[in-house]
Amino acid sequence: MALGVRTRVKAALNRLAFRLALIMIGTLFGLIGAGFLCASVFLRLTEIWGLPVAAFLTGAMALVGSAIVVLILWVQGRSDIKGERRSNAGGSEANAPEALTMAGTLGAELGSWVKANSRTAVVCALLTGVLFGASPTARAALYGFIKTAGAGREPRD
Repeated sequence: MALGVRTRVKAALNRLAFRLALIMIGTLFGLIGAGFLCASVFLRLTEIWGLPVAAFLTGAMALVGSAIVVLILWVQGRSDIKGERRSNAGGSEANAPEALTMAGTLGAELGSWVKANSRTAVVCALLTGVLFGASPTARAALYGFIKTAGAGREPRD
């Protein structure tokens, strides 16, 4: 028994290490691409306004981009803290066993459908991602659904 657990843990750690390596390689290629993009913007701006102005504008664009990333991380961190406070308030513990049973059943059925129709599932996931990525109205509708019906509670208007 211990040997089987050790083998499964080792296999899981190998998969995790492989995924982390792929993430690092993808990040490296992304940084290289961003570097070439910044260099091309700098060279184009040099042709238009000269070296000092091009350096200033390229640096300003990099700072604005990093400020946007920091702002997104800050907002995400704030929402995580608020989510922890909300989840610690209680009230949904009574529905937990039913929700777990329903989620397990739904997950098994959905998983078997995805295995049987993998191409259709990929196309559906792609189109759904494009829809919610491009349409603020669709995102608002999904948020409203998750907030009310998805949580199994009445709306708090």
